[in-house]
Amino acid sequence: MKLQGCLLQQTWRTLRAIARARKLPFDDHLSKQDSASRLAQHLVESDDLRQVLVSI
Repeated sequence: MKLQGCLLQQTWRTLRAIARARKLPFDDHLSKQDSASRLAQHLVESDDLRQVLVSI
């Protein structure tokens, strides 16, 4: 399963919390699908995801 698919299964509130925790932009006016897509893109591009996976 892709990261975006995993994010789509989360609540809107969880998506916002993940973005805030990583200090990423989050637009409440976007659809959940667009928000999950942008969040996934930011997580992959910012190297945050790799750091989390390494720490597990």
